[in-house]
Amino acid sequence: MTNVLLTKDYQSNKAGAILSDVSDGEALAIKALGLGEVLKEEPTKAEAKGKGEKGTAE
Repeated sequence: MTNVLLTKDYQSNKAGAILSDVSDGEALAIKALGLGEVLKEEPTKAEAKGKGEKGTAE
């Protein structure tokens, strides 16, 4: 899933709105039609640190 920043009105959403959890296909279509831009997903702090998972000995 992808986030999209709308540059024009789209499906009752005003320009400047961010659509979250849009399918990749719909996001590419919105971009191709010139209605918006796909936003980069930045890793959360936990993901940036390696998710904080450690092996446990049982």
